[in-house]
Amino acid sequence: MFLDFKTIKHDAVIQSDLCIIGAGAAGITIARELIGKSHRVCLVESGGLEYEPMTQSLADGESIGLPYYPLDQSRLRFFGGTTNHWAGQCAPLSELDFQYREWVPYSGWPISRADLDPFYRRALPICELGPYVFDRRAWDTFEIEPPPFNPAKIQSHFWQNSRGPTRFGQVYREELQNSEKITVLLNANVTNIQTDQSGENVTHLDVAALNGKRGRIRARFFVLACGGMENPRLLLISNTVHPNGLGNSHDLVGRFFMDHASAMCGMVLAADVDSLLETYKYRHFEGTRFRPGMAIGKEEQIKSEVLNACATFTEEEHFSDGVHAGRQISDGLRNMKIPDNLTENILTILKDLHHVSKYLKCRLQGEEKCATVLLHLETRIEQAPNPNSRITLSPEKDALGLNRLRLDWQRGELEKKTLKAMGIALGREFGRLNLGRVQLPQWLEQDGESEWMGGSYHHMGTTRMAENPKMGVVNEHCRMHGVNNLYLAGSSVFPTSGFVNPTFTIIALALRLADHLQLRMEEENF
Repeated sequence: MFLDFKTIKHDAVIQSDLCIIGAGAAGITIARELIGKSHRVCLVESGGLEYEPMTQSLADGESIGLPYYPLDQSRLRFFGGTTNHWAGQCAPLSELDFQYREWVPYSGWPISRADLDPFYRRALPICELGPYVFDRRAWDTFEIEPPPFNPAKIQSHFWQNSRGPTRFGQVYREELQNSEKITVLLNANVTNIQTDQSGENVTHLDVAALNGKRGRIRARFFVLACGGMENPRLLLISNTVHPNGLGNSHDLVGRFFMDHASAMCGMVLAADVDSLLETYKYRHFEGTRFRPGMAIGKEEQIKSEVLNACATFTEEEHFSDGVHAGRQISDGLRNMKIPDNLTENILTILKDLHHVSKYLKCRLQGEEKCATVLLHLETRIEQAPNPNSRITLSPEKDALGLNRLRLDWQRGELEKKTLKAMGIALGREFGRLNLGRVQLPQWLEQDGESEWMGGSYHHMGTTRMAENPKMGVVNEHCRMHGVNNLYLAGSSVFPTSGFVNPTFTIIALALRLADHLQLRMEEENF
């Protein structure tokens, strides 16, 4: 059942067994797992069924650290969340991503890859993916023999792309709407998570609509599933009992903000460009698109003490200086105009006759593509957990009178070290196999941060998972330390990020949490 909070009576109190805040990938997944059960579920969504600018403006905030995307453009606030415009790229985290690594401060999950494997498998049909194959075995599916890289140095990695991709708000709307026990509450913005005076139990949520309507939601259990930015913001705002914010006794809420750093780790001077592009192109199997990549090997990560990373090829058409000069003259003559720098262009052509003659021969033979193709290594890098990279509250208020968020995104030197190690490892393997050589970008040798390294819109780590409440906000079951009935879902609980897109792991963790909640509610006989 769907209800529009803007249309119900003022100061209404909604009763439920379980209240899920946020109808994105995590929230919808948990709610779907409870379809057909006896428990009453309320799934709360800030927006409606379609994009609305006023609601979206609630996601705005300020960025005071490294350059970042406009915050109101990095997440969507309507039913389905950011799956309304995601690319659908999925892969699981590696075994090493879950482990403690001495050279990565604050690394290690309280669960292992083996703990999550069954839930990754269950997530496949939810994301409309193919078989549970994301490594070298995928090459066998396509009957292709890839370059024989030393797996200790470079490993085969595959992403799968969700068909469509899967828009959760569209694909799963009907079954939620037809469920008797599930209420989807649209246009309802949580303004406060209220606990009892002990601070150990959430009693209710204060909810508001942009038209001024107010109300409350009471439940036995609550799940906060609003993403890596909004989760910490709501906890910090909820400070009536906990002055520093709910769950923030150890000043951890909002810290360890991570995003996948993205940059070019080198240019490939390949012996056979076409062959490499053919091998590493997108491929399809039973309706699922696979994208191959080259990941830094586990042994290389340990030996070089670097983070996880993966590279793919991107193409760039390039003309030599002489060819470029000749094209300028040709364009000018075609327009009945002699270029101003004619003499300079002619001299440039004479100095580059080898490439110019090769280009002319190509054109005379009727070839359409006569440019030199440059191969760049586009690399996605894990970000090391950093307590100084954080989300806090801005003094600026939104339309509901709530503090907007303030992002201070920070990175260390380990990300750049990883990018360089990735380029070197690929260069050595390319050289060993006579595939070509890799030219590293000059900025990798320079000190400090670089404008060449950007983000990926993946917000992680701000309510991290840990056994010790002094190291994390939630425990291994995603329950908030010190609060009996509040759970968190989504990438905010990731202690580390790996290099893969987070949504597949978000859904696996949501399935695991749904099982835990069902068991707990059954044990408490309601």
